[in-house]
Amino acid sequence: MHNSRGAIILPNFILTRMNIICIKDNLDRIDQLIRLNATGTPKELALKLEITERTVYRIIRQLKEIGFPIYFNKAIRSYCYKYEGKLIFSFESKCVDSEVINEIKNGGGVKPH
Repeated sequence: MHNSRGAIILPNFILTRMNIICIKDNLDRIDQLIRLNATGTPKELALKLEITERTVYRIIRQLKEIGFPIYFNKAIRSYCYKYEGKLIFSFESKCVDSEVINEIKNGGGVKPH
């Protein structure tokens, strides 16, 4: 669905042509700060990211909804992960290159890249 300005409308937020990069950058920054136990309070995180506190709560809620093990640690005043890990934003190809196919055909195993 699109709005009158041509932006794609997705649940809970609107993506314009340019701001997908900002969203990715903010998610990367949030992930980094969580891993460093350095987000601060939601208000402080909002200031660091130059977004509203309400948006911080929305992002954290949505990350939890898709399975991120995030909680707020009152003792250190930071969002944390329940266990070690990190956000990975990438494209993974399911194509197998011809070298691997030839290796498999010739009875060899698949070599790690």
